[in-house]
Amino acid sequence: MKRTVLVLSFGILLAIIVIGVSAATTTSTYIPIVYKAISPTPTVTPTPTATPIPGPILLPNGDFEQGHVSWHEYASLGLGFPIINYKTDLPVPPYDGSWAAWMGGAANGVDTLDQTVLVPADHPYLSFWMYISSTDYCGYDVAYFFVDNTIIGQTWLCSANNTYGWVKKVYDLHSLIGQHVDIMVYTGNDLTHISSLYLDHFAWQSTSTAENPVPVNISDINANAIKK
Repeated sequence: MKRTVLVLSFGILLAIIVIGVSAATTTSTYIPIVYKAISPTPTVTPTPTATPIPGPILLPNGDFEQGHVSWHEYASLGLGFPIINYKTDLPVPPYDGSWAAWMGGAANGVDTLDQTVLVPADHPYLSFWMYISSTDYCGYDVAYFFVDNTIIGQTWLCSANNTYGWVKKVYDLHSLIGQHVDIMVYTGNDLTHISSLYLDHFAWQSTSTAENPVPVNISDINANAIKK
């Protein structure tokens, strides 16, 4: 009898445990754990900043926009043949602005244009724009470019050398940094045919390629232009 009671009691206890576990299983709520992958912060490589090339520095009245100042003008044919001219007196448009220098343009004449300047240490390249218009043969009319009476460049003013627009010339004056020098342009025409040399925008540059040297194409509208 006692054993029967124990067996019965154990069975009832087991049944209670099973019911409790089952109820717990039914009513429990499980919260999922979400794992988020954390990406490392990317390293930003700074873009190097290019060092700008210093712009050109005009010579005193290097663009001739102030008229007849800073430059010494000489025409062997007299005062009726000015070197620096306003655009309405020029057969070709200036490179920029309203003024340009016109050398030659008459038979049997010599013209010079010069001024004394300081060669800057950080801009030792002399640059200018020129336009050749001629009906002559090469070997007669000529242009020379001087620095302190030393020829640094020469060009024949002849139809074979016509530029049909403004082209750039650049001369390296590193050897003269810090010195005052005389910059001079000389043209000489013979007795026949007419040659003209137009000049504009004399400047100092920091490098030989500080500006675009591609010609600005302008129609050679009057190769026979004569100063009057």
